[in-house]
Amino acid sequence: MIERVCPVCNTVFRTYPSQNRQTCSRSCARRLCWARPEYAAHMSRAHKGKPSWMRGRTHSEDTRRKIGAAGYSGVERIIASNGYVYVYLYGMPHPRAMNGRAPEQVLIAERVLGRLLRPNEVVHHINQIKTDNRNENLLICTATYHRWLHGQLKRRQTPWIRCDHCGRLFQVKTSRIRRGARFCSQACKVASGFYQLPPHARTRSDHHPDAR
Repeated sequence: MIERVCPVCNTVFRTYPSQNRQTCSRSCARRLCWARPEYAAHMSRAHKGKPSWMRGRTHSEDTRRKIGAAGYSGVERIIASNGYVYVYLYGMPHPRAMNGRAPEQVLIAERVLGRLLRPNEVVHHINQIKTDNRNENLLICTATYHRWLHGQLKRRQTPWIRCDHCGRLFQVKTSRIRRGARFCSQACKVASGFYQLPPHARTRSDHHPDAR
C-alpha cells in the first residue's frame, strides 16, 4: 500500500496503487468533482427543470435533531458492520481514518505507545471480542504474526477424532466430519481395505443414517 494526501482536506490516507484513489473519502471525492467547472455545469444541465425530491419542503427541527443523533453530524462512537468500534475524529487527520473515523483500538494503542502505529502493525483483541477495547485486552503485533495467531486459534477450535485404522487422534474440519471422515491419512485409508467395501459400508457407523 502507498500513502497519499487528500487534495480536499489534506488528510494522509493509505490505498493500493491499482485503485487510483485521489481522495480519502466519498464526501471529499464529491467536493473534488464539484470543484471542477465542467462537472458543475453538467450537473446543472442534467437537473435543470427537474423538481427536488424534497419538493421545496425542509426538515423540521426535531427531524434535524434525530438525523444528528443518528451519526450524520458526528456521533463519537459507532459499531461498524465489521464489528469494530470507530471513533469520530472531528476533522483531525489520521493515516487509518476512513470517512472521518478511525478504529478505537488503534487510537488507544497509539495513546499508550506515544506514537503512531507502523503500517505493518495491527491491534489484536485477546479475548476475541471486537468491542472490548480495554488496554489489557489489546495486543500490538505485526500483520504476519496476527494471521499466524488467528490460525492457531482456529486450529484449537477444530475437533479431534480417532483414526479407524491406526487409532491415532487427528484434527479435521467440521465439513469433513459431516462427510464421514474416518482415516488420518490416505495410507491408512488404503491399508484398511476401505475401497474394497461396498458403498453403503464406507461411512462411519456413528454418522450412518441407519445407525442405532
